[in-house]
Amino acid sequence: MPQKYHETLNNAARNLRDVMQRECALKSNYRISAVKESTLSTPVAPEQMRVWSPFSRHVPDPKLQARESEWLSRRSPREINVSLGRPIDEVDYFIIACKTEELPKDDDVAKAFGLLYFTSAADLQRLFRLYCRLVNEWGVEEDELREAWQQNKLKEFILFRSSQIPSSLIHAESHWLSQQNGFAANKITDFNVVFESQKHILKREDQQVPYEKLKPREKLEAYVFLCQIRNGYVPDADEDNWIYLGFCTARDGDETQQLAKLYRVLVDRCEFEEFWKAMAESKMVDLFRKYGLGHAIKEMRNFEILLRAAGTWYQSVWELKRFTRVSCAEPHRSVLVDYGFSNCRTLELSDLRQAYTKFFTQGGDEMALHEACIQGQLASFLESELGGLPISAELVSNPYPLEGRDYVGMVVIRACLCPQSSYEIVKEWQKQTGIKVHMMTYPDECDEAIKQAFLERSRCLGLPVKTQTTMMDGKIVESMSGM
Repeated sequence: MPQKYHETLNNAARNLRDVMQRECALKSNYRISAVKESTLSTPVAPEQMRVWSPFSRHVPDPKLQARESEWLSRRSPREINVSLGRPIDEVDYFIIACKTEELPKDDDVAKAFGLLYFTSAADLQRLFRLYCRLVNEWGVEEDELREAWQQNKLKEFILFRSSQIPSSLIHAESHWLSQQNGFAANKITDFNVVFESQKHILKREDQQVPYEKLKPREKLEAYVFLCQIRNGYVPDADEDNWIYLGFCTARDGDETQQLAKLYRVLVDRCEFEEFWKAMAESKMVDLFRKYGLGHAIKEMRNFEILLRAAGTWYQSVWELKRFTRVSCAEPHRSVLVDYGFSNCRTLELSDLRQAYTKFFTQGGDEMALHEACIQGQLASFLESELGGLPISAELVSNPYPLEGRDYVGMVVIRACLCPQSSYEIVKEWQKQTGIKVHMMTYPDECDEAIKQAFLERSRCLGLPVKTQTTMMDGKIVESMSGM
């Protein structure tokens, strides 16, 4: 290589290094104290990125996983071979999904091959298994699949290729597909059909409003789950109910399906009003026992521990487990502080993430990890569980233990902060109103500072804060709520 090109590359590398160092310096001081970071709930997305979803209270990105980032983040056993001038398309990603026998996560890919035509999870899985058999066992090639997709003759192609295969199973599946009159490439059935189909279980007044306007939020979440579970779906890791209903405690796919089966039995035995109220009041374990399923949930490790508290708060280890399942660049802020990620640069963060992924994949006990976290013993615990650490032990650290702080290592869903002198009054108000929140106190002399901090945060995030004056036990109490 000529000397002048060496100089050009060296200059480019130095400039890139300088830019990255400046960006790191800009980001290095934005976080508030670790203890406060750890207990705040999910960070609010920028205004332009906020999207309503029945599956999650916080949707920081309208598309969880773009195709390019999906490809770069996966260690696929198959290379994508493209001819010069042809971009990577949906067929490339769908072939990967078939080879790995994992449903495509990208909606564009699923839509392209008709998977989104079905609202029943059983039918969707049935179609995908047919694709997998054709590709993996019977030699259906990428090019012929692409041609059928581009010509919008996917159904005809599947039926024709199936007729050439000497397999009674393939013939039975293709006969089933031939009866799906609306099936085609890029055909989508509005999932709202599923949500509307179960409205008969609601109270009469709730049946008159769109399902997305059900109040309170817990009722909506319970209704969405009931519609999912009765159509064969299970909450994914990016959905609130994955944590709120304990699916995060499952060690593998078999345990996930076992829990889904128990929930299907439960929702068939109990009234919907019972179900959503048990969910809101952290009494789901009692509901399982009431309907004769207590012995079954005892076999689910950590399930009862989580669900007895999930209505108001839960251990941040479940957000850590979520982080190992979804493609987010950074974890929930509690995970950032509690599990060492705030100490890491990009490559170190990736290595630490892989270490936690390995821990969960091999069936590690989440609550044991939580205990190590709040005792400040993460490095030694992980080293013993994994047989070594991928990064320096100093980086796998947190500010714990902290005496007298029961919220360490927790994610608070609903919190009520009040001055220490008002604790008993506010606790009585909570009891009278039936509002279930986690009570947290601060010194009386910090009252004005706390108030100003909330107002500044609301202005920064563009979120409203409601102020209210209430008479409690003969005293006038001013309150703020929001965010």
